[in-house]
Order: sequence, then C-alpha cells, then structure tokens
Amino acid sequence: MQVRFSGGKTEEVTFREGTVEDLLNHIGINPVEVIVSRSGAIIPDDTWLYENDEVLITRIVHGG
Repeated sequence: MQVRFSGGKTEEVTFREGTVEDLLNHIGINPVEVIVSRSGAIIPDDTWLYENDEVLITRIVHGG
C-alpha cells in the first residue's frame, strides 16, 4: 500500500487489507491525531482499504 504523508514523505507499507484504523495501528499512528483521505476524499476509520490503495495521512494540528 502506498501511504503519503502531508509533509511530503511517501512510504510503501505492507498491508493487505483492513480498515483505516487497522492501517493506522499497523504503522503506529494514533487514529485521533490524523485525517486519512483516498482519491481526495476524507474517509472514516471504518472504511475498508486494500493493498493497491493509495492514502494520504494528514496530521491534525490543535492547541489552545
């Protein structure tokens, strides 16, 4: 699976299939800290992903 990050980094991740949340847990990212999109559309954590998908992971910046 091709995983792009909002900072410009791209990684090839071995992930056959599962939910967005499964992918994030697999690569060690807390699901509440990011937004995941596929083909330009934001997708929820329970969306099913496949090994040929390309996703963009954008970290949410927050503070007080």
